[in-house]
Amino acid sequence: MDSALLPRGDSDENNDTISIVAYGTSPQTPTNARPVDGNARNSWRSSPPDTQTSYEPPDWSSDDGAHVDGIDTEDDFSIRDPHFDLTSGKITKLFSLSNPNEEGMLSYEGFRCGLEAMGIASSNDEQFQAFVDEVDENNSGDISYDEFLCAIQEIKLAQLFNDAFIRTMPQLNARSASAKLGSIEYSPDRIRSVYPINQEKSFIYSTKPDWATVRWINVEGINTLLMRRLSVRYRLHPLAIEDTLGPDVKRPKYVKFDEHSSLILQ
Repeated sequence: MDSALLPRGDSDENNDTISIVAYGTSPQTPTNARPVDGNARNSWRSSPPDTQTSYEPPDWSSDDGAHVDGIDTEDDFSIRDPHFDLTSGKITKLFSLSNPNEEGMLSYEGFRCGLEAMGIASSNDEQFQAFVDEVDENNSGDISYDEFLCAIQEIKLAQLFNDAFIRTMPQLNARSASAKLGSIEYSPDRIRSVYPINQEKSFIYSTKPDWATVRWINVEGINTLLMRRLSVRYRLHPLAIEDTLGPDVKRPKYVKFDEHSSLILQ
């Protein structure tokens, strides 16, 4: 994603509005990582099979994908929880510390170490092997950067839609005020607007249509869990999320991160 826009209104929670702009460019893969066959793995999977996507309009569903589950170790779910930092800088560094080979690929053991560094652990070898079979779709025997990132992103997002996991993290509901989600997808010659979006899970797991160059996501209200889901889906910088969810009124400012920008207005 090229850019994300997160303006913050005044201190009146009912009037707070957050907007996220997702452009068409995908994050770059590290230069030492071997490209993955585009037919072997999608850049983003669709929602898990139990998600209803039949409502109209519109249909956010895309091609069916496997739902990968995982076990996460207990951690302190603060606003800047490093286990939910999926920015390119963080994931690239983690990948390089997991001992990739000369072709930029991880062994299964290196993959397992990388997952554990993000707070994701398997209870036994059999469970881990079953998980690897889902991730290594082309059966290459190793894990690419794209597969590494996608696996972490899918697990973290799945956790944020898991009621049992949410109950163990009270801070997810620190600010649970009702928030309305909407989107505008557009290109130079076409536009689609949906407000409000009632199927939040289906929408967050979806991708913008091929004809759209921009997906503008608008959130009215401040809801910690919703912003966490969006931050994992679009890999927003933790500092931008902290500014968005912080209880105090922030001064107007603009911050340029690696993949997106944060803009606070009053």
